[in-house]
Amino acid sequence: MSRIDYKALLLIVSLGTIVIFSTTIFFLSIPMKIGTGSTNISRLDKDVSEVEIYNIVPKGNINILELDKNSNNIIEIDWNITYSGLFIPQLCISISYIIKNSRIAIHINSNLWINQIYLLDIIILYNPSYNILSFLSDSPKGNIYFKGFDLNIKKFYFRTDSGDIIMKINNSNFEHDFTILTDTGDIDLKLDHLNFSKNFICHSDSGVQLFDIWNIRFKSMADFSVSSDIGYIRVYWANHFNKSQNVNINIYSNYDTRLKFWCPLEIMRSKVLLSTVDGTVQFSKSTGTYEEISEDFYQTININDTSLDSYNITSKSTGGHAWIYYVNCFKWQRDCHQAYDFHPYNVTVSGNCSLLIQDYDISKINLFNTGYIYLNETRTLPINYETLPVSSEKLLYVEWELDHIHAMGIGVGALNLKITKKLVFDTLLVYVKLDFELDRILPTFNECNITVHYHPNYTFNHFLI
Repeated sequence: MSRIDYKALLLIVSLGTIVIFSTTIFFLSIPMKIGTGSTNISRLDKDVSEVEIYNIVPKGNINILELDKNSNNIIEIDWNITYSGLFIPQLCISISYIIKNSRIAIHINSNLWINQIYLLDIIILYNPSYNILSFLSDSPKGNIYFKGFDLNIKKFYFRTDSGDIIMKINNSNFEHDFTILTDTGDIDLKLDHLNFSKNFICHSDSGVQLFDIWNIRFKSMADFSVSSDIGYIRVYWANHFNKSQNVNINIYSNYDTRLKFWCPLEIMRSKVLLSTVDGTVQFSKSTGTYEEISEDFYQTININDTSLDSYNITSKSTGGHAWIYYVNCFKWQRDCHQAYDFHPYNVTVSGNCSLLIQDYDISKINLFNTGYIYLNETRTLPINYETLPVSSEKLLYVEWELDHIHAMGIGVGALNLKITKKLVFDTLLVYVKLDFELDRILPTFNECNITVHYHPNYTFNHFLI
């Protein structure tokens, strides 16, 4: 390269640097602005069944919440912004979409440079009525708050650099890996009644990670992996009934890790391995649950029972404290993280239900005794059957008295008998079911007296289902 060419190249580079620097100074010198904006995508002219939402807004408080299922929109977005730049507030956030077959892919972005955004609060409202939803987010300095209920989710990926991620998800299904990643941002997840077809992956380089888990299920052998370079990890996990699952729970950090696991031994088997390089390990457990096989390696006494859920737990803290606390107990209160005992007490519930002849033009009654789940088995209600007098005006009369226990490890919650009916041609179908919340109380009876009185002039059949 000649000296003239070199000088020309140096001049071009210098001019480019000056232009970039001057442009930055220009934008930053524009007075700060405050404003609001909103936009939406209507569903009325779009025949789609799958929605993918991809957020790449680089900064701000980003709230991803549900719309009403009956809304005419697929997505609605509102924002308040404090910024510098030439755009009016309405144009600070952009939304675009592509429709291919029955799928719509929606992209949400900012038209501003990240250093032009001073404050941003954005609410992204999605319509939960679609068959399949995907949520993808890569927001370097965005604080993410996500809330969802009763969703079928295909892709689920969230990443930030310094932003925090907070999520509350209930009664939903995940088809692909559940993935959350941050550099320094904290992760705080509250997960209830979720089904995972693949793996659960969370990592933060230095952020705090908190997990509060209530009856989640993996459909096949899967990995639940939570890791950090120097961040604290705390996992609270409660399971209340056998889900026929096999899960590898892997928790790793150079700092402290803590797992507290509530699950009755009747529904699970487990192996536990604790490990440290330059720290301490601690395993707290009930007597008669785990036995030590070798140093810091334990397994439950029922490890060979393949009918039970399997949890292979590995907790490693390179330079901190690795602690696992197993509670052989039904965790009866959602937000209670202690294991204090209290004196058990009895609760008696009684009631009756009458069906009158004058209300039904039928010739047959089929009664179904519906089974209920108790830990690792399905139980049926003990029902006595008696005939009514021929002169009775009642077609069917059911009376009951249930004397059950409230206690730590059994739970506290409403429990009663539920009777539903359905008419099919000339047959009355009657369903008798124990009405309770599966993860709030174990139906533990002192006495369970249920009597069904039926009219002898009608054909009467009863079944167990």
